[in-house]
Amino acid sequence: MSGNKKYLVRNLIVPIEQKIDLSQLISKKLGIDKSNILDLSILKKSIDARKRNNLKFNYSIILSTSLTLKTSENLIEYKKPEPYIAQVNEISDKNPFIIGAGPAGLFAALGFVEKGFAPYIFEQGEKMEDRVKSVKEFWENSKLNTNSNVQFGEGGAGTFSDGKLTSRSQDFYTNKVFEYFIKFGAPKSILTDALPHLGTNMIRKIIVNIRKYLILKGCNFFWNHKLE
Repeated sequence: MSGNKKYLVRNLIVPIEQKIDLSQLISKKLGIDKSNILDLSILKKSIDARKRNNLKFNYSIILSTSLTLKTSENLIEYKKPEPYIAQVNEISDKNPFIIGAGPAGLFAALGFVEKGFAPYIFEQGEKMEDRVKSVKEFWENSKLNTNSNVQFGEGGAGTFSDGKLTSRSQDFYTNKVFEYFIKFGAPKSILTDALPHLGTNMIRKIIVNIRKYLILKGCNFFWNHKLE
């Protein structure tokens, strides 16, 4: 025995109708006593539906234990993702300019406010409430606002998608984005679901909540401002 260790237990298969006791399942799978399990958390959860009449959950579990376990294909040491982008520039202006209020612009703004800055965000399109009206006008009456439409405006093009979150790499920055989504209105299940899905209405709600938060932190938005 030594200090606490973390392991990733993969391919923990559970029939969908079975009552789930993760501690019991881990204990049986690894041949260890439940008393040696200090903590468990779900990293990923998916459904194996290859056999229609035999649906199963497939879990990836982070295990904390005082034991040193023999690793294998389905049991590996777990290391929490760490940031790897080094800071290379110093910014002295408290109000840096951000061009565009799409995903890159909004998350850049969130990163800035965490460090005490209050950026100004310039967007050629409209804020969400007005943008939705412009898109509806195009769909119903073929009247196109060239600066604010399905492609341009608060939230970017993804605001009018179905909200599938396709990146599930266990990267520090991917996880950070998911944590932001949850902070601004997404369900916590997106952290563990293998195929998380927000939906268009949820995406729009999250984007508006991000904007309100940034304004509270001193940011200024300039809508209908196109950079040339």
